[in-house]
Amino acid sequence: MFRRLWTGLPDTPKFPADLEKLGYFVNEEDQIRNIKDPKYYFKYFIDRNMYYNDSQRFSFTAVQRIVFGRLATLGLRPVRLPLGVREDEPHLLVLATEDLATADRVLLFVGETAQDLGILAHRVVGGGGGIEQGSILSMVRQIRGPEAVAAAAAATSKTSVPAVLIANPSELFWWPDAHRSLSLPAVEGMPRPSAAHLAPRKFPGRNTIPGHETAEAHVASVFKELLARDDSNDNAPSPRITAIAIAGGADALETFLDDADHWQRWGPHMDSLVVLGGLYEEHRIKTDAFRAFLRQRGRAYIASEAPVDTPIAGPDGNSQAARATRFGCPVHSAGTSWLTELMFIEAQGSILAWGSMVAADRSYVNANIDITYAETILGQDDTTWANYNEEEHDGPSWGEASDKNMADVDEDKENVGVSGPAKGDGDGVSKDGMAVVSGTDGVEGGTVDAIKEKLAEVSLTDI
Repeated sequence: MFRRLWTGLPDTPKFPADLEKLGYFVNEEDQIRNIKDPKYYFKYFIDRNMYYNDSQRFSFTAVQRIVFGRLATLGLRPVRLPLGVREDEPHLLVLATEDLATADRVLLFVGETAQDLGILAHRVVGGGGGIEQGSILSMVRQIRGPEAVAAAAAATSKTSVPAVLIANPSELFWWPDAHRSLSLPAVEGMPRPSAAHLAPRKFPGRNTIPGHETAEAHVASVFKELLARDDSNDNAPSPRITAIAIAGGADALETFLDDADHWQRWGPHMDSLVVLGGLYEEHRIKTDAFRAFLRQRGRAYIASEAPVDTPIAGPDGNSQAARATRFGCPVHSAGTSWLTELMFIEAQGSILAWGSMVAADRSYVNANIDITYAETILGQDDTTWANYNEEEHDGPSWGEASDKNMADVDEDKENVGVSGPAKGDGDGVSKDGMAVVSGTDGVEGGTVDAIKEKLAEVSLTDI
């Protein structure tokens, strides 16, 4: 009897967590290039085994350290949550500016639930866009960079540079061996006992972080631990919040705010809310006050063929749009990319400008715009359900056949041979409607050996 020992399993791949040792460098255009051949960007697919690809990407988090280092020069530093935990206890990191506890206005950014902290899109970080464009660096620099600080100081109106808080709804898997939290894509590439093992499962208690078990719980903890202040203290009340959220992070934030008790506490402090690629549609909203806020000071962005910031729909949606638009607030175009992770990269200039404008005007209310936009694709072929007529599509459903088709099938069974001539042709013998080739029929040479020779001529490349 044969058996495989544990020592016989393939070793887990090991890649250095250093950009240069991985074979890459950052060029003068802030792009990550291959050292041996600088015309190439980061290469993800290096092996047919996906674990090897994910393992290399896991070590590519060396880029995250570069991002953190640059953010530190702009005043953002990692903060451990839950507050007060030791480094070896379950925790995750968020990024916050040092004036978070005293600022009168905070920009809250809740990213995707599948991206590493500080990263918007790895495909941009490791591609033509570069580190600055593919991370939150470009956003933070636009808000907290030297030019932004100088412009705020020179402004005649009462404006201030907001504090910045970057939530972390993605890195919710606690890795006790390394004392760090991981995102789901990172879990796929983390070290395993061998290359043949599956990715580890998430076990409550061992791999969860108290108060951050889900993205929704994480958002609630961020508000409770980092944004809540004693509103009775006139010198430092809770800050005004300009919120931007993407995809799963947007759904988690809206779920938190769409609660009567939460909105009663935080609604008066919300300046504006922008969601990109979210799925929290209007019919899910339970709190009337939150619904009214979205109509007045909310905005959603979706992928569209229209230029960035083009109005696509009002709060009640637009039946002439190819994608869902009923989010209870005005909907604008985030550009043509269908990838959610690229939406904010393309539209962040418009989003940040709108957020600053709304924050400066306490009486701001979204204007009522007559939307005339229609996707041109719908003029060629209606891809929505608006004009669907069930009577015009009353044919057989998937997996079903009409009586006529079944009759054709029965007839085919009687007349068509699978591996030889059809019934009635030559001397083939039929069994249960299937023609069987006899020893002297269907093959030149007239013997069973001749049949074998013909079959032997077929190679795998011909199949």
